Amino acid sequence: MMNIYLEIGSKRIFACAADWLGWCRSGRSEEAAIQALFDSAPRYAAILHAFQLDFEPPASA
Repeated sequence: MMNIYLEIGSKRIFACAADWLGWCRSGRSEEAAIQALFDSAPRYAAILHAFQLDFEPPASA
């Protein structure tokens, strides 16, 4: 379980991980933004592991 927040604009919605600075993705709907956030978890994990920071990507949205 992780905390996320949404920034809702007129054309795009951003889903961001509250506890992980810089981990945000956008979509045209809330569902699309959240899915994009979770789909990017392996790339985000690779960056954090390169800096020896512990991060376990969530299993699913």
